[in-house]
Amino acid sequence: MNTLYCKGYTKPNYPVYLSTDEDLDDLASLLPRTKKRFVVIDEKLLNLFPQLTTHLRTDETYIFPITATERNKSLNGLCNLFDEIFALKPNRDDIVIAVGGGLVMNLGGLAASLIMRGIRFYYIPTTLTGQIDASMGSKQAINFKGAKNWLGMFNDPEFCYINPSFLKTTSLREFNSQAIEGVKLCLATDKHLFNEVFESLDGLYDAPAPGLTSFIEKMIKAKIAVVEKDLTEDQYGMSMLYGHTVGHAIEMLDHDNINHGEGVGLGMLAAARISCMLGIADESLVTTHEEVLMRLGLPSKIPSHIAPTDIIEKLGHNKKNYEGEVRFVLLKGIGQMANNNEDYFNVVPNKVISAAIKKGY
Repeated sequence: MNTLYCKGYTKPNYPVYLSTDEDLDDLASLLPRTKKRFVVIDEKLLNLFPQLTTHLRTDETYIFPITATERNKSLNGLCNLFDEIFALKPNRDDIVIAVGGGLVMNLGGLAASLIMRGIRFYYIPTTLTGQIDASMGSKQAINFKGAKNWLGMFNDPEFCYINPSFLKTTSLREFNSQAIEGVKLCLATDKHLFNEVFESLDGLYDAPAPGLTSFIEKMIKAKIAVVEKDLTEDQYGMSMLYGHTVGHAIEMLDHDNINHGEGVGLGMLAAARISCMLGIADESLVTTHEEVLMRLGLPSKIPSHIAPTDIIEKLGHNKKNYEGEVRFVLLKGIGQMANNNEDYFNVVPNKVISAAIKKGY
């Protein structure tokens, strides 16, 4: 088992364990002995990985299956979880273990952060997005009134346990749409790593275990490097939001048919077009983005039933807006974010945004 360390917000750092133990035997020894364990878990995992809950069980382990949909990443979903946990009379020594993708980790992490002003929590990400992106960065949040991640806080897990064997049951569509989160960060911050990863994208899903583990470790290190520079995403950390401005809007408008990674991929392509329209980058940037989406089998066209005006309206609810202005992370080239005196947010005129979105159909 390899141990990496991620910079924390409420602690100097926390360990990220990268394990290749398919039996998960090393997991039980990492968790502390406590009276109560509240396991917030994606309900699909209960049948897929029965040995997982075996390793998590103690005399007082309580399982809370979650349907991992955006509807449950909400104030109502959080309050339902509180009702169940508080019925068991928790105390400050109890712990929350969040098992699943980014949505479940956000819900479990935020719940733990608010119970009695904070109890300890642990991450076991079982999706590729969770393992290379969502589990690092200290962000805990839920959606509110149709806006993505509007309620939340920064708080750190005690550790993150990553095991590629969880990805065995992931479909090709899910896997590739989650891989885009790692590629996104390479596109924005590391040209060398992007070139290295780009060549392997179309065969990543079927890669032998060592190849997949190597990819995951590289993506973890890339995310940790960004977190080290800017944990709260005020400046350089904006790279983690590349593609999310338009991407979140598309996802929220059609979350039953477009998953997070597919939305981000379309958002990245829109951002690349905006860079070209503003003269920040040349057309090769758009071509590279299109090739990335093609290699991963992700959509490169916005679904026709989503109106451009609806996307524009959703952009107005982005939490990164300032004084009514929509701001974007843009690239000058591969591995180069556009910035003005270390300000990586770019205000884009509405007519340019509209034109870039219309080109996406």
